[in-house]
This record gives sequence, C-alpha cells and structure tokens, in this order.
Amino acid sequence: MWSGRDTPTTARKILQNAIWSLRRTLSPPEGADAAVPLLTQAPGYVIKADPAHVDLYTFHDQVKKGQDHLSAGAPAAAAGLLRDALALWRGPVLADLAEAGVNWPELTTLQNARLDAMEDYFEAELQCGRHAAILGDLEAMVEAHPLRERTCGKLMRALYRCGRQAEALRVYDRARSALVEDLGLEPSHELRDLQRAILTHAPGLLADPPAVRGPAARSAAPAAPARAEEPRARPVRAARRRRVSVLLVCSQLGQAFDDAAAEVVDEVIEDTTALVREQLERLGGTVAAQMGAVILGLFGGHGEGDEPDESAERAVRCAMALRDCLTGGPGPLARGLAVRSAVVTGEAVVRPPAEEGGAYSVNGALVDDCQFLLPQVPVGGILTCDRTREATRHAIAYREIRGTPVRWLVDGVPAGDGGAPPVPEAALQRELGLLHGLFLRTVHRSLPHLVTVLSGVDADRTRLLTQFRRMVTEGDGPGGDAVRCLPCVRVEPGDDEHALRRAILRAYCDPSGAEPPGAARRRFEESLERLVGSAAERDWLRAALRSSLNEANAAPSPDRAREVDTAWRRFLELAAAHRPLVVAVDGLHQAGGSLLAAVENLAESFAELPLFVVVGARPDLLVRRPDWAGGKQHATTITLSAPSGPPGAAMTRLLGSLDRATPSR
Repeated sequence: MWSGRDTPTTARKILQNAIWSLRRTLSPPEGADAAVPLLTQAPGYVIKADPAHVDLYTFHDQVKKGQDHLSAGAPAAAAGLLRDALALWRGPVLADLAEAGVNWPELTTLQNARLDAMEDYFEAELQCGRHAAILGDLEAMVEAHPLRERTCGKLMRALYRCGRQAEALRVYDRARSALVEDLGLEPSHELRDLQRAILTHAPGLLADPPAVRGPAARSAAPAAPARAEEPRARPVRAARRRRVSVLLVCSQLGQAFDDAAAEVVDEVIEDTTALVREQLERLGGTVAAQMGAVILGLFGGHGEGDEPDESAERAVRCAMALRDCLTGGPGPLARGLAVRSAVVTGEAVVRPPAEEGGAYSVNGALVDDCQFLLPQVPVGGILTCDRTREATRHAIAYREIRGTPVRWLVDGVPAGDGGAPPVPEAALQRELGLLHGLFLRTVHRSLPHLVTVLSGVDADRTRLLTQFRRMVTEGDGPGGDAVRCLPCVRVEPGDDEHALRRAILRAYCDPSGAEPPGAARRRFEESLERLVGSAAERDWLRAALRSSLNEANAAPSPDRAREVDTAWRRFLELAAAHRPLVVAVDGLHQAGGSLLAAVENLAESFAELPLFVVVGARPDLLVRRPDWAGGKQHATTITLSAPSGPPGAAMTRLLGSLDRATPSR
C-alpha cells in the first residue's frame, strides 16, 4: 500500500482500521446467513467464502454441466445451462481492478474459459437447429477473435444453413489469411474439410453427426497464443422475429459492355449499386446485405409500430422505381443494363445494428424463399409471393403466373394512383413535423382539430400515420401515457357510421386488436368506471354502446340511432377530457356521403377539448367533395406529393458511366 520511504508512522493502525471496517461490512445483520469471514493469515489476510456465493465457481459449475449434457447428446439442456453461465459475465473479468497495461495470466485463463464456453453454447444451438438465432453473435466473436478456428467453423456452418454459401467460404478465406499472416500456419484439417464440404454441398452439413465434444474437441485445433490486447467485441443487440418484406435486386450488364474497359465496367457496377442503395433508403428501406450485383433490401422490422402491409407496398414500389430507373420500364435498356427483382413478405429474424448508423441484418427461411424466386424473374420483371400480393393488391396491379408455387408478376400499373411516385423520406419528415405541430397545438390549447392527409400512394399515407403515432407514443414532449393515441382505423367500401364507430370504440378498448370480444367488453366496462363518476350515466352509456363492440352487431334501429349517436359523442368527450385523444382514420375516399359528413363534423362537435382527428384519403376525395373541411375553424389539409426535378446524384453518375462504357449507344 505504501513504498518503504513513504510509509507513515501510523500505517499499521490505518491498515487495521481498514480491515476492521471491511469485517463489519462483510458481517450480515442479525437473522441473516452466516458471515463471510476475513481471517488474519500470514503474510496478510484471506477471505473464506462459500463457493456457491462466488460467481466464478458458479460459472465453472454451469459450464461443466452444460458440456456433460452436450457430450450426452442433449443439446437443448446444454444450451440452457451454458446460456445461464455466460449471463454471469458483465464484460472483461475484473475490469475495474486490473491496471491498464498489466497482464495477469489468471485473467487470460478466465477469458479463454469464457470463449470456450461460448463455443460450446454455439455448438449446442447449432445442434438444436437455431443457426439463424446465433448468427449475429457468431459474427461478432469471429471478428473479435479471428484466430479461433473452432468459432470460424461454427460461423461457416451457420451461414451455410442460412443459404449463404459464398459468405461461409469468405469466412474460411479470412481465417486462413489471419493464420498465415499472424502465425505462419495453415488452417487445421477440420476447417479445411469443412471448406470442401461446403464447396460440394455435403449432406452432413445440414445435420450434426455424433462427435466427441467439450475439452477434447477443443484441443484438436491449435490454440492461438494470447496477445497483449485482444480486439474488443462490438456490442451485439438481440435479434427478434418480425414480419418484414425482403427485396432482392439483381442488376446485370449485357453484351453492350463486352468491349468496354474493365475499369469503366467496374464504374458502371459501382454507380448502379449506389443508385439501388439511394432508392432503397429514399423509400424507407435499408440495405441488409450485398453480394456482387445482388442487393438485399429490408423493409419493416425496425420497431413494434411497423405496419406489415405498408412495408410490403414500399418494397414493391421500390422495385418498380428501380426498374423504371434502370430499364425504362418492362424490358431491357438499350445500353444493355438489365434488372430483376423479387419481393417476399413474412416472418424473419431481424437484428438491429450494433452501433448508431449501422445496418440491420435479416436471416431465415424468408431470405431463402426470395433467393429461390429471383432466378425465375424475367428481365425487367418483378415477382412477388402470395403474401406480398395480398398485402398490396389494393394499390398494385398484378398478373398471375400459373404454376407451382403460384407467383405474381407486377403488371407495372399501380391500381388507382396512376403510377404516382412515392414521397421521399425527407419530404415526409417535413410533413410529419407539421402534423406533430398541429397536434401539440391541440394539446396545449385544448382545442379540437381535423387534419386531412391526401396522397395518391396509399403507402405514403400509411408511413406518415405510422410515424406520427410512434412519435406521439414514444417521443419527447406530450405523449406516452399522457395521451391516448388510437391505432389507425381503415374505412372499407360500404362502411357506414355505425361500422366506423364500432372500429374506433374497439381500438380504444383493445389497441392491440388481438383480444377476443369478451376481453374488449371488460376493458370497456373498466373505461366507464374510470371516465364516468355518475352511476346513472354509466348505465346509460353501457346500454347504448356496449353492443357496438360486437362485430356481428347491425346498425341501430332508426328510433335508437339518435340516442346511440349522442352516447357515442358523450363517450368521446369524456375520453378526451380524461386524456388528450388522437383518432386516426384512413381510406376515407371509399366512404359514403353520410360517413363523410360524420367524420367531417367530428372535431367541430366539441368546443374546447383536446381531440385530434387525422384522416387519410386519396386526392379524388376532393373531386367528390370540393368543399371538404372548407370553412371549418379548426381544419387543415396536408397533401403528400413527390417533388419533380432533375434525377438524383446517383442517377446522374450512372448515366455518365453508361455513356463512357458504351459511347456508340
């Protein structure tokens, strides 16, 4: 604690006082478990702790049990034990005690034990068939420890099982380069055999053969010497299964480029890739992977508020925009540039980026389905799966390609919107700011407001309403639990006032839309108890509105319609008075005249109340009702439209590259 020259005369007393305080700290209060004794033992002191109270011993015990289960052919039990053991770690061991630049052999041993346990855990998960779930963790470990051949082999197997053979082979190439450059060694026989098995698509790669695992298996691979500073693994965020849409785009160069210089061809490929990325990001997608001329785009999966139908439509519209940019429509471009696209929708494993600004990754059978579909796409065509077509049939026209399985070819003409281009994300954010500002005005001034969002592209309205709801429920300022923001209600052809009232009331009582009618009715009763102080008024509202929660309930009879309408407006008034209320309705262009009048007057029915009503419709609403919301004191109309102008920077660069590559054309 002190050097001999600086030792104070009271050093022994200071140390004894410190030990006395430490003993008091380690002594439990009366009635608690036995104390942890701090004993005097030459040449100093020693703590005698029960091994069950030391996390390191618990870790070793759990790992040993997990390895035993793995060797006994019980991978599921092994994975659980090893997962619990690894959960005891919170970063590097003794990170707050070990001095910088000082290497303790004991710490290196413990760190290697942790890495061994991680490899055993990955092995157990692979044997359970959960290769997609551990893919991100495997990639992070290989990046941090490129010389651990056992980890590289597991990543290669996981990638192969996810249908990513080329990436699995690249892992081998990187591992071999690291071993040769750092140690002058070739990969082990096991890793080379695995590479050959991947090249030949050996059947054994899809199932784990019985093998001796645990410490004996680890000793087969040459151990990498400990280095002074191991690369720190990047933080890995948990992957989750989400409903998303996946877009695969393949751009190809034809015979027109045969005589072009190699550097010019590379320039064309690079500029084409940049254009694809630009279009993906403009429509709210992200680039999840790229291999040569094939780019994988992800739409949706970024949060709980993502709308699956909206993600599917954005993916298809992105494919259409790329086709129009790169080929000028269905058919190859004269310059010899061809593009094919495939879109599939369903559940996949999505992992958020490890750091701000990074890319999302997506894995699973959904990606395999898209890869299977892509080679069958005609030049200039876009094929989709059944789920994508079902989610977008209201906005996109399709032609059926008969066969097994059934596929759908985008016909090139969006149904009902005249092929209007989607609104760029930056323009959408500006309108989102305006919408949020009007909402804040409603909350702060306690005034009702009606906002109409017009767009010929249904997906644009859905994007705006979805992001607005997320901003209100999750953002800073008024929102969250302080505001009741209902899920968006969609108007279908033939809906009347009763159908809309029922949908809004169910959205209020069941925001998730997943509860049975009985649960929704119970929440309605709870809402009445919370909102209404008078028992007589509660009974009246219950009698007038409770039947509206029944999906099969018909519109009220004419003699009761006025009473039900009055009760409905009273319920809205009470709900908005309790907490500012946001009601969203989309597809209003499909509504009949009486329903339009009811929605138009909804906000005007209340004088001073924080009720924010936002409705979405196509522009033909104004053809039917030129005076829509005209003259209303608290009404605003927002029109979403894609700005016209010169092509983007990526398109300009690509056109220049094409001219240099094929000047005669």
